[in-house]
Amino acid sequence: GGSMTILTRKTKSRVSYAQFGCVQHYSRGSSVCTNNKTISEQKVTRALLSALQETLNDPELVKRFVESASRRIAALGKKTDAAGEEADRKLRACERRMANLTETLAKLGWSDAVAAKLKEEEATLGRLKAERARSPSAESGMVVPHPALIAEDFSRLRRILEADGVRGRELLARFVAPLVMTPEGKNPDRSYRATGAFDLSFFLGPSSGPRFGKDGCAGRI
Repeated sequence: GGSMTILTRKTKSRVSYAQFGCVQHYSRGSSVCTNNKTISEQKVTRALLSALQETLNDPELVKRFVESASRRIAALGKKTDAAGEEADRKLRACERRMANLTETLAKLGWSDAVAAKLKEEEATLGRLKAERARSPSAESGMVVPHPALIAEDFSRLRRILEADGVRGRELLARFVAPLVMTPEGKNPDRSYRATGAFDLSFFLGPSSGPRFGKDGCAGRI
């Protein structure tokens, strides 16, 4: 139940080699946790990338992702349109009330009560306009990428991991749920079983280009 952390790190020929291990065992001892097995950071990264590549190379999984994402985006678009229509209705109602109050002042002459109400409606109109300006529009919604773009982004991710491990892990963290590392077996056959999930909604960015900046990635399978 404890978290994993880097326990040791060595550098050889400018390449960093780190070992992960259980924090509970190494900080509190075997009486709290008997799991003393460490594992190479590179080995974990290779296993994760291999599983991710296997997922992205499965045309049925990617097809299901694209189809479900398309349905979700369409539903969100309808919800956004409905919210925009309601906001516009409130704006029009406020403008009508202000017009009626202005007409009342013109017909009956100055009235402190009517003037105060008009000032109140002016403040309401300003607030409603600000809320409408902040509300999302259907045009700025998510876009379903072509499967080839997902594969291209993944290739960029692999190159980034090879060139800059720190940045690569930061990018992976955007669409990889926390991994659970469970020790299994007995010596000398002890190993770890890693379980987790890939959240591919990261690929549903508003940009049609790569999502790793110049090296760019973009969404859940």
